[in-house]
Amino acid sequence: MGLAYEDALFVADPAAARSLLTAEWQNGIRTEWPPTFKALLGEQSISILQDPQLHSKLRQVMGPTFSAEAVAGLMPGVQQTVAKHVGRWAQQDSFAAYPAARLLTFDVLVNQALGLGMDDDELAHFAKVFKQWGDGFMPPGIDLPFTAFGKGMAARREMTARVQQSLRDPNLGEGVVLRLRDEFGADSQVASDNVIVLMFAGYDTTSSAITYMLNQLALNPHVLEQMRQEQAAVQAQHGNQLTPAAVAAMPYTTAVVKETLRTAQVIGYVPRVATQALKVPGGGPELQSGCPFIVALGAMAASDPAAAAAAVSAAGQGSPDSQAGTVQDFRPERWLQPELAKSLALHQAPFGMGAHYCLGSQLAMAELTAVLAELARSYSLTADTDTDWPDFPIKRPANGLPCTLRRLATA
Repeated sequence: MGLAYEDALFVADPAAARSLLTAEWQNGIRTEWPPTFKALLGEQSISILQDPQLHSKLRQVMGPTFSAEAVAGLMPGVQQTVAKHVGRWAQQDSFAAYPAARLLTFDVLVNQALGLGMDDDELAHFAKVFKQWGDGFMPPGIDLPFTAFGKGMAARREMTARVQQSLRDPNLGEGVVLRLRDEFGADSQVASDNVIVLMFAGYDTTSSAITYMLNQLALNPHVLEQMRQEQAAVQAQHGNQLTPAAVAAMPYTTAVVKETLRTAQVIGYVPRVATQALKVPGGGPELQSGCPFIVALGAMAASDPAAAAAAVSAAGQGSPDSQAGTVQDFRPERWLQPELAKSLALHQAPFGMGAHYCLGSQLAMAELTAVLAELARSYSLTADTDTDWPDFPIKRPANGLPCTLRRLATA
């Protein structure tokens, strides 16, 4: 999995995982990331912090920007940004989905969520800087100018300078960057580290999920066709804008988003360390102080008996791609079966859980929804899906996922 934890305990039981992480500060549990991660993310970033009071304060400061209500307010800009990028994809004979999705999500983050006001040229430049920074997470973590980590640290310094430029801007608009400045100061490392970590948290993860979603749509064209029918009905009733009412009227599209997150498992595990003796709930062994353990979100999701039941049910009903259904089959319909809802809710945690639950989950869902709506309403899709998907430092297609979009004659 990319990180070495030979002596770590793996926790894949969903009840045990939720019990441990829901109250991790109270349980004496802390995050555990390699030194390279700490250097690249920043020691004052919410992902790395060991101070529960500052962690809680940061969630209070940043959380309102990513609430469901706030993200609904951002949706017109998100939808416009998605339409711009998808339109550019369609103008090419073929495009590599992974880097294209990275540029799209970076645009949404810096210009819609963070309000940094980057034009296309600056956006393209800092997307490359951000990629160089992200490549720094790959081993070995040696800080020399020619190593990936050294280049990553150089990219971090350039990003920090750009973030500080915005933090010091007297005309900085409303939003999370202003909230961080008001709370911690324009020159605070806490403020700059957490603007950068917001980019990281919503950039690589969401772009990976979008890419995997395109892969699954290419493999399952009947899913895109069913969304196309749903979107036609939504447009007839609500118009073209993705208002809260319009999104509520597209249950199948929402199910595709959830099934993407379930099968992609972009974040397959989260590492933690017990700082005191701790009994694992459900009859597990006792964790000694200093013992590392891994909450295996991917294994937890794969063990979901409801997902397996849905696969068997779909196979029995003769769905278009069903022979012998498996848990990893891409079947959005499972999310529309009320009898499976409880088990799916227990086993599926694509945004983590507890004190470190992803602040940007609503924004990620909005981006995925906007991409699906745009594709289903206006485009056909093919892709070269014959590729491996390495999962460190983030799940991604080895071939970049070459795709072709063609605008529908009816669009």
